[in-house]
Amino acid sequence: MNVRAALAFGTPLREGIELIRQQGLGALVVLGYDRHDGKLFEGGHATDEPVTDEAIRRAALNDGATVLSPSLDRIARERTFLRPQAIVPAGAGGTRHLTAARCAAQTGRPVVAVSEERQAVTLYRGTERYLLLTALGLRAVIDDVMNALRAIHVQDAIVGDQARQGRLDEARGLLREVDGHLVELGAAGRIITSECATIASTLGLAWAPSDVAPFPIHTEKATTKIP
Repeated sequence: MNVRAALAFGTPLREGIELIRQQGLGALVVLGYDRHDGKLFEGGHATDEPVTDEAIRRAALNDGATVLSPSLDRIARERTFLRPQAIVPAGAGGTRHLTAARCAAQTGRPVVAVSEERQAVTLYRGTERYLLLTALGLRAVIDDVMNALRAIHVQDAIVGDQARQGRLDEARGLLREVDGHLVELGAAGRIITSECATIASTLGLAWAPSDVAPFPIHTEKATTKIP
């Protein structure tokens, strides 16, 4: 399961999460489960409802977490309270985020927490976390990367061979970074994807857009990636 593609803008799951954010609601959404997770859940009820943006938003009106099927296209449980072990130190955030962090650390499954107060959306998986930006916020990050990439493109013809190699290495890194962001942005990133392909071709770099990409994940001690 590629989490970043599953949470891309334009998917029912991400659009539902964004509705929750926009309406100032709080939520916990567990991305997949199996029978071994049974002890983690308390209360609630099983369901088999298709994942739509409205279904995700409506589930957030209730107490407890929303649990999705392993394929992430069905809502498997609603109004379910999560009872993870206390394997993440207290102080990792508010109650909702602490529960999400502990659940993710215990099971390895991705858990999305939406903060009612700050309207922040955080993805937890294992001991790692990633802040899910709004579409405008993600576009701003992409703009910064693209501006740096365009500058390399413009200056390519006037730099010496030694300097050019360093600039090409930088361009490769920028292309990798923006590729992941474009996966998350979804269909809205197609024009930028085309521009990236043109720049890469002009610079003589092998590059093709990905359908999947890791998140750059923030931890207490290091920065790593979630596949």
